[in-house]
Parts: sequence; structure tokens; C-alpha cells
Amino acid sequence: IFTVGIQINAQNGFTSLQDYNHYFNCADQLTQTYAALNQKVIYYLVTDSSELRNEAVQKFEHLVVSGLPTDSNLDNLDNPDNVINAMIESWIFSKTDYRIISSGNYGKLSAFYSKQLHTTVSIGNDNQALDCSKEDTFITFIKLASESSLG
Repeated sequence: IFTVGIQINAQNGFTSLQDYNHYFNCADQLTQTYAALNQKVIYYLVTDSSELRNEAVQKFEHLVVSGLPTDSNLDNLDNPDNVINAMIESWIFSKTDYRIISSGNYGKLSAFYSKQLHTTVSIGNDNQALDCSKEDTFITFIKLASESSLG
């Protein structure tokens, strides 16, 4: 099984799945470049938008989600269940073969926990089209550590 984790921070600004197609295009490019022909492909989506999650599940047959509430993110830590849910999603996300993450902290933690170099692509929500089949698209741990903050 070849897995690609896709973490999208919609920041309550979700309008359409099409606004986030560049994440799924990147996942397709990673799959075409790195998956063996006989491997089953699974995309694991983590997002703060239930609308985005629902639309993506309808569109992509090889996409799975945790089913945990979408408010399980690092910005909503008042509820212990949210913290546990965020930890579970983050751990599962870290176990994917490749990761595509939004800017910010949530996907970053999983990238570090994976301990795998050259397996994480960081994409902004500005619809920039990256060529994820190229090795230089992967973000280094040093660059990832210099972006945003963990505390």
C-alpha cells in the first residue's frame, strides 16, 4: 500500500474543493512518481473543514479520513477529547509514506514525527502549482523548523 497524507488548513474559509485541487494534484504527482505500479494507493485527508472533508470523500474513491471531529486541531485545546483526537490524527498522518501539509503547525508535527527526509511537501493556500514529482519540492526539516512556531 502506498499512502499520501494530505493536511489542509482551510481556516474556516472553505468555499469549494476546487480551491484545494493543488493538494490533490500534488498527491497524484507523488503517486505517479514514487508508487510501484502494483501498489494500492490511499490518500489520508486531515482537515479542519467538515465541508472539505465531505466533498473530498465523495470525489476521491481512494481517500480515507479518520472520522474524528474536524475541530480536533492545535488551535482548540480546551477540550481534552480534542487534544486526544488531534494526537491520533497526527500520529496516523505521520505514518503515511508521503505528506502534503498546509503552512502552520499541525502538519509540521507529523512531518517531524515521521523522521523521514524528502517525504514532506509544504503548500500554501495560494493555489500555487508545484511540480511534486521533483525532488527539490520536498521541504527540509531545517526549513520546516524555521517556519511558524511550535509554542
